[in-house]
Amino acid sequence: MKKYSFTLFILLFVSGLTFVSCGSDDNTTAQTLDEEQNATFTPAPMISELRSRILFSNPYANIPAQCYIETSFGTQNACLFCHSNAAAKQKLGSTLAQAGFDEYIGNLQLEYAFGPADRFSVSPNINPWENTITPHKLDEAFAKLGIDADAWDMKSYIQTDNWQAAYNKKRGDAKVSNSGIKDDAFRLFPALNPSALPAQDDGFVRTTNGDEAIFSDQKGHNTGWRAVNFMPYGIFTPHTGSVSGIYIRLDAKFMQESNGTFSLDIYKQNLELLEQAIQDRIQNDVTHYVGKASDEPLHRGL
Repeated sequence: MKKYSFTLFILLFVSGLTFVSCGSDDNTTAQTLDEEQNATFTPAPMISELRSRILFSNPYANIPAQCYIETSFGTQNACLFCHSNAAAKQKLGSTLAQAGFDEYIGNLQLEYAFGPADRFSVSPNINPWENTITPHKLDEAFAKLGIDADAWDMKSYIQTDNWQAAYNKKRGDAKVSNSGIKDDAFRLFPALNPSALPAQDDGFVRTTNGDEAIFSDQKGHNTGWRAVNFMPYGIFTPHTGSVSGIYIRLDAKFMQESNGTFSLDIYKQNLELLEQAIQDRIQNDVTHYVGKASDEPLHRGL
């Protein structure tokens, strides 16, 4: 393993990166996107609102099929068995405290827990992943629609690129994940062009397009994105149909010297400090990140 490779434990309920592609762009749309790339505008603030689970047909969509097993007579999911404090207290691997022991991470057991069942909402006792527990229902639905599932080429479908088409619809500054444009349907789409992948041998993603790069180093235009090795939960493996790829990018200040000059060495140091923080390996005399980010304190898990 290289010096700057990561073994990070990422808290994800996402099996890889899946992006939804829309219809093809015409010349007019492409011209509009090009104009927006060069335009200046006042970013629209992010405004959120709390919505009750009873408004959704699948109120627990964040619980994937692998975790949706019957526990406590179907009144609770199994998330609490992995998202605990025990492994972190024993300093096993890079496992983080996830059940309230760490104030920065919070209590994920509460976040992922089922709410009380009532007659106004979909019961959490009902497993919504019917395709995994009653696959014959899919066959029945296909038969009514005249669809022959045996004729599908699932391997080709899975390997179809639906990331690039979605990325091409991203508006605003190509270097920024949050476009800041109020009516942008892809406002929070990651600013990582799949055409720049895979990462190079040092883990960093570089591009030939300078407009997508944060800074340049000896190997080319660096996007700031860094490939990460991580340890998934045992149930999130290729054996269970889950293959994930993780990339991380810190804010630009973590890539700069104290005078604002971009430095790959500074960025590597800060990424390694982040790795040490997540793995609880921070030295007692190290309290902050370095370079222009020296005002940012180190916290375990962040």
